[in-house]
Amino acid sequence: MATLVVRLPDGTENEYAITGELKLGRQQGCDILLTEGGVSRTHARVFEEGGTVFIDDVGSANGTFVDGKRIMEPTALTPQSEVLLGDYTLTLKAAAVRGSGARRAAKPAAGGDDAMPVGGEGAGPRATRAMPSIKKSPGGAKGGGAGAELAKRPRPARSPAAGGARPEPTASGPSLRGMVGPWAGQTYPLKGKVIVGRQPPASIQLDDDSVSRRHAELEVTRDGVMVKDLGSANGTLLNGEPLDQTPVPLEPGDLLQFGVVEMSFEEDASAAPARRGPGAARGGDVEVDPAEKRKKLIMVAAALVGVLLMVGMVSSIFSPPPADLPPRVSSARRTRRRRSRSC
Repeated sequence: MATLVVRLPDGTENEYAITGELKLGRQQGCDILLTEGGVSRTHARVFEEGGTVFIDDVGSANGTFVDGKRIMEPTALTPQSEVLLGDYTLTLKAAAVRGSGARRAAKPAAGGDDAMPVGGEGAGPRATRAMPSIKKSPGGAKGGGAGAELAKRPRPARSPAAGGARPEPTASGPSLRGMVGPWAGQTYPLKGKVIVGRQPPASIQLDDDSVSRRHAELEVTRDGVMVKDLGSANGTLLNGEPLDQTPVPLEPGDLLQFGVVEMSFEEDASAAPARRGPGAARGGDVEVDPAEKRKKLIMVAAALVGVLLMVGMVSSIFSPPPADLPPRVSSARRTRRRRSRSC
């Protein structure tokens, strides 16, 4: 009997014997519960027919991928096949020889309401809300629009530190600035290579189920800051366009979206405009530093004083002599008369 191996986002694995049909999804009632990001309520089914194991996508939002290709019909699996469902990886283990003692994972106990979902140990069921999914073209190039909706489970509200350590807002150099939710107004400096994701080793941690463990990568180079997607479940958008794993340069003011988390790219964090909150309009008024304003006023006043001094000096040099010198004028006339008489 073949066995389905499910690798969780944290790297651990569970095994399920394929008997009849197994339904995979994140809602109660599925044979295999997958509660992490990118998985639909009822995502796919695995079944055996004629000694061959097949997997079939049942209309999921983000799709089911076998060996890197999205499937549209039941697809046969082999022990070499690799299946991706959101943040989960599935492989097939061939039927063991009788007497080999193949390990078989226990299926959820009766009374599924109390069963512990895969990847949600100790978490329990959570509420859901919808977010737009990202459809990527087969080649991974930019293009395509928003597709169907996938369910997204928001985590409880955290303190600002939950989205990663809050850096100093006056740090200079390229940075990302949060636009929504608990990340609004926070600034994340960019130095070298920076991973954006939900869990370590991500340098910028965004605690949201729409963000994959390793979602995207930004790198500061001589030519500027480059960004690329790392094969995330919900995609990375640059100004509304989905990215693939090809690095793309960023420009000041560009808008990045990791899952549903929006951020703006700034060249200098100290010069970035402060947002009043998640509902503030983009491109709002820029706060002017009072000290900088006083400095500019002093410079303008000094320039005016210098201009006035220059005007005074020029006028004193080139102004005509005073008109109240009649004695000198009379003396000059008498001198000319004497000369004319002598001639």
